[in-house]
Amino acid sequence: MSRVCGWSHGSVERLTRRCGRARLVCMTKWEYFTAPLMVHNTKAILDNFGKQGWELVQVVSMPAAGGAAPTTGAEIVAAPSVNLVGYFKRPLESE
Repeated sequence: MSRVCGWSHGSVERLTRRCGRARLVCMTKWEYFTAPLMVHNTKAILDNFGKQGWELVQVVSMPAAGGAAPTTGAEIVAAPSVNLVGYFKRPLESE
């Protein structure tokens, strides 16, 4: 895991190591990844990424490419198709 360490003065509300009045603050460096999430197989997809060390941060719904097909007359209009995109992060490996 790669960390950036430096000195910080004052109130710090994160993990710190006290050294007199100054505190040594270590921050984790992250790498990020986005992936489509198929609704019919979401658990398997998330389990697989979790085994690789990826943590799900957020899921965003986006309209499917092309949107809904045009309709004419009295046809029933279906809800537009939506794609789910997962945003993941994990700590960078030490260099």
